[in-house]
Amino acid sequence: MMQKTITRLVVVFTGVIIMAGCPLSKEFGIDETPSIKVNTNWYGTYNDDEGKTNYESKPATVTIGPGSDFEYKIKEVHFTEDSLGNVEKIENVYMAYLSKTGGNNFMNVRKIDEAYFYFYRVDVAGKDILATEVVSSCLTGGWSDKIMGSKELKAFLGKYAKSELLYCDKLTLRRN
Repeated sequence: MMQKTITRLVVVFTGVIIMAGCPLSKEFGIDETPSIKVNTNWYGTYNDDEGKTNYESKPATVTIGPGSDFEYKIKEVHFTEDSLGNVEKIENVYMAYLSKTGGNNFMNVRKIDEAYFYFYRVDVAGKDILATEVVSSCLTGGWSDKIMGSKELKAFLGKYAKSELLYCDKLTLRRN
């Protein structure tokens, strides 16, 4: 049950990357290497459940699939329309892995062609519903610049995971 819950959370993280205003990004993950095995039961497609839609009111979709024994490959698709009425399909591919710290589940998400990770705390909000919060870099005091490695990041997130000030956006996804 716990593995199923954690896996469902992966979906939420990818959709948030685009919608978040100030996500924290680092060249390293919460853990130096992924160590929590993926659960293939989490594979599937999810839709944005909060009324956030894109072109023609189609919800953004996030599909979770295999990456490796410890990573998920996540594909996010949405559409956008420019001021001239041209519609463009946007597809982003991410690799993600789960970390645990301070009794919380965090997803480390990296766009496949980038070196930076984004971080999301995930919770299950109901049957097949995932809720996530984006870890923010917008806090005063420049705290994010002071974290120089995985161990420091893990300790910081474990200590402050319950603080609402740590997050800049929320997203809820529902499994199809």
